[in-house]
Amino acid sequence: MRKKWKYVQFISLLFFIYSLILISGCATGRASFRKAESLKNEEKYTEAIRFYMEAVRKNPKEPRFRLRLMEAVTEASNFFYRKALEFKQQQNYPLAIIEINKALEYNPSNNIILAEKKTLMRLASPGAPKEEKTWLQKIKTKTSMERRLLKKADEEKLNLEFSKKVDLSEIFNSLGKISDINIIFDSGFKNTKMAISLKNITFTQALDRLCMLNNLYYELLDPSTLIIIPDTPAKRKSYERQIIKNYYLSNMKADDCAKIIGKIAKVTNLIPDPINNMITIRDTPEKVALVEKLIGFYDKRKAEVLVKVDIMEVNKDKLSEYGVEFSQYQVGQSLVSPDSTGIPGNRFYYLDSSDFRFTVPSVVYKLLESDSDSKVIARPQFRGEDGEKIQIKLGDKVPYPKTSFVPYSTGGLDQQPITSYDLQEVGIEITITPQVHHNGEISLDLDFKLSFITSAGTSTLPPTIGNRSVKTRIRLKDGETGIMAGLLRDSESSSKKGFPGLMRLPILGSIFSSNRKQIGQTDIILRVTPFIIRMPDITEEDLSPVESGTEENIRLKK
Repeated sequence: MRKKWKYVQFISLLFFIYSLILISGCATGRASFRKAESLKNEEKYTEAIRFYMEAVRKNPKEPRFRLRLMEAVTEASNFFYRKALEFKQQQNYPLAIIEINKALEYNPSNNIILAEKKTLMRLASPGAPKEEKTWLQKIKTKTSMERRLLKKADEEKLNLEFSKKVDLSEIFNSLGKISDINIIFDSGFKNTKMAISLKNITFTQALDRLCMLNNLYYELLDPSTLIIIPDTPAKRKSYERQIIKNYYLSNMKADDCAKIIGKIAKVTNLIPDPINNMITIRDTPEKVALVEKLIGFYDKRKAEVLVKVDIMEVNKDKLSEYGVEFSQYQVGQSLVSPDSTGIPGNRFYYLDSSDFRFTVPSVVYKLLESDSDSKVIARPQFRGEDGEKIQIKLGDKVPYPKTSFVPYSTGGLDQQPITSYDLQEVGIEITITPQVHHNGEISLDLDFKLSFITSAGTSTLPPTIGNRSVKTRIRLKDGETGIMAGLLRDSESSSKKGFPGLMRLPILGSIFSSNRKQIGQTDIILRVTPFIIRMPDITEEDLSPVESGTEENIRLKK
């Protein structure tokens, strides 16, 4: 009965241990992870992300769970974005907006999805008000050189028909009467006869054509009066007005802007002010208007990106020990003597087994298996402008001894040691330069350096510094993840101790000997995910050609 009870206790103990194993297995989140993987394959991203988060919560130290969660979030955002585009093609804008909002829930920083949402909102509500200009934009519009004094005269198209040759002054006067503009002539104006036919043009266009055909130009004296002048250097010097205008830049540096515009517009009186980030120009109103147009092209807000970096250093050590190990593989024998000085010779005749002492090794039965890992995780996030270098350093400065020898006295040998300390930076250094492409892709110039202490050193020896570095250029889509991983070190050692001959036996040799196997791995994983926060403000007007006059007379043609 007692043996049967012990057997029941043994079975119960085994069942309890098995239950603990199952519970510990569930606690690691593997069941939730497998469920999430299955749901993701079925494109059920909402439920999959919930199980991924549950797996990460149960086992936050498992890097694979976090990586798959981040990938699932990105894939979910792209999935709902594609569904929104499908509804957009079907012109079902309300459902498209619902799907685009789901996409933004998983990736709210995606600039492309944000722009698509604005488009959908505009399509769903055609009468929605446009974004209001800021106070600075209103001031720039109000003081713009592009406002035309003859704008009222240009509101309607006109037809000018002179089939027979008439005086040029009569043509100008007729044009002025039609547009209600007073036209006067310089004393050097020469009246000639000509026939002309101009149809469906504005008042300013008619003036430009008449002046071009007769080597003339005009100057506005006030909003309702202009004067016709012969186009000669002397007359231009007498009549051309010079104005001074300041332009405050918001995005571009004043020095860079002045260099570019000075070459294109051939402006000499263009002074940059780096302190206030502004440029001052003195020239004719037409050329100042051209410079203002160019500033609008160049002083654009740069694209902006957010770069998420996950750095994981994983160290794994696996150790297994089993078998029988003796404290020492030898037997000691000694003769017991009552006198510490030695044994008399006649005593050897009476020796027996009680006069000897033997030392035998102790036996240790080993059954050990260990699996340990350690992770050093850094998750920095960078936000920066297009083309600007982003740099971050995470670590410490370690004192590094440096010994030099100097003489004890002047003229002596260099025998006196003097130790000084330099500071060696140890940690993570990341340098990233992003470049945003107009198709929504991002190029990253990545320079990654990881330094660490492999040996602490002693009072006489400096510490040993390990170094790992990656320098590359990668091109990723918005929200796409680039993973770089490499096995830095992989070591494996095995040892076996036992009695000669016995340890070589096929089965008994493993049992009656000490077996040790140790595996060490060090791996590093670098995961980079860029997001476009803002695209450059490029409009259709920026890509349209601009009339800039002739080689000798550079000006903005209105």
